[in-house]
Amino acid sequence: MYITAAWTAVLAIIGALFGIALTLTPNFPKTAPSFVLFLVVLLGYYYRDTLARPIRAGWYGLAAASAVLYVYYMVAIVRERILEPPYYDFSLYWIYAQVAVRGQNFYDANNAVAFLQSLTLPVEAYADRFFDLYFQYPPPSMFFFLPLGHFGLHSGAVLWYSMLAIGLVVDIGLLSTILLERRDIETFLVVTILVLGLGSTYESFGLGQANCIALLTLLMLWRHRESWWGGAWLTVGILIRPVLALLPLYLILERYWRALIGAVVAALLLSALAIARFGTSVFVAYLASFQLVSTGHYPNKWFAEDQNASLLGTIVKFMHDVPTQHAAFLNPMYLVIAGLIFVITFLVVVALDKSEYSGLAFVLTVPAMLMIYPPTGFGSTLLCAVPMAWLLRNRAQFPGGPLGAMVIVSIAFAASRTTGTHYFFATAVLWSALLVMARKALATKPHAIGIPGQRLTSLFGIK
Repeated sequence: MYITAAWTAVLAIIGALFGIALTLTPNFPKTAPSFVLFLVVLLGYYYRDTLARPIRAGWYGLAAASAVLYVYYMVAIVRERILEPPYYDFSLYWIYAQVAVRGQNFYDANNAVAFLQSLTLPVEAYADRFFDLYFQYPPPSMFFFLPLGHFGLHSGAVLWYSMLAIGLVVDIGLLSTILLERRDIETFLVVTILVLGLGSTYESFGLGQANCIALLTLLMLWRHRESWWGGAWLTVGILIRPVLALLPLYLILERYWRALIGAVVAALLLSALAIARFGTSVFVAYLASFQLVSTGHYPNKWFAEDQNASLLGTIVKFMHDVPTQHAAFLNPMYLVIAGLIFVITFLVVVALDKSEYSGLAFVLTVPAMLMIYPPTGFGSTLLCAVPMAWLLRNRAQFPGGPLGAMVIVSIAFAASRTTGTHYFFATAVLWSALLVMARKALATKPHAIGIPGQRLTSLFGIK
């Protein structure tokens, strides 16, 4: 083993242990029950055929009761949010859509303020977060929100949450069939507990965020990664959650050229439609809006909030340092650590080039981009359901064995039910575990490495 390999392994182990310690220690009373519950569910699921009949019956009862309870909580949240739509984020989507339907520039916050003043909605609810009244997505994204402009606030909430609920059910089905490759009731129960039990799911529905739709596009990209449709799904996902904008690099490294071309064509087509529908002035305003980011006004404040689950947000909160003279993403510690995460992930993805471990390269990219992307909110960590499900499916190949894989996933599951900082460490634990798994894969089966990977294995410490 070379120094490079030892360094990589040590980095992964330290990251995992650091994440575990910070996940379980500060909020142990909160995380411990969720950790134990999910670990018991996983142990019963994977060893159910060896359990005595009474114990197996007890497991079915526990899994069914947990799934029903999580569904009940989710239905309660949806009902509450329909009756009283949240200011963030659904009401903002509705406001943007109302402005767009009226033919106004939805990148001009003054138009949103004028619309709010014409109604009974309190403008002061947004006064301390005026930046939120700027549409922060690319112009073609408006097609996703535009239908809300034809409905009132409450009827629009019914439409919106119905779409989110359908997307969530489809997510559960896709995770079961695509990643776990099982269609039985036991798998459906476990995936239901996994998805509905994640704190990011509750946060997404509580705020009306479309993270479950972003998860759907991520799963469809993986399902159709060899075709044009995979790229089209990726473009839709980027328009909903810009954090996915790092995935085209994965397509390039893995040489999924059809998917990449599909993504570009879909982006150009949707941009042309957006220009035809909203005008070129909207695109000019969108590009001009980037000046707000460079001033560091709103984004810097947001990084210090508990809802931020990125590496940068975690550093800003730990250091209690919110810069006022420059953008927060210029933080030296962030740039160094984010650079290391990017380089290590880049090398591993290239080394696993279109081999039998291509799935590992894909799922390793997900937590990496969530950590690196500065605006990552805790709702976006719902995307971690993909590496969690993949890790469970390939538990036998995990260096710690099946039990080790289940423990890692249970830690991430429990951590997601606490605070934004712990969401980050849940993501870091998954990335570290997958990195260790990649190290083992490259060491034990070098013959499966692709041609570009053979040129870089020396950098990863493999003969």
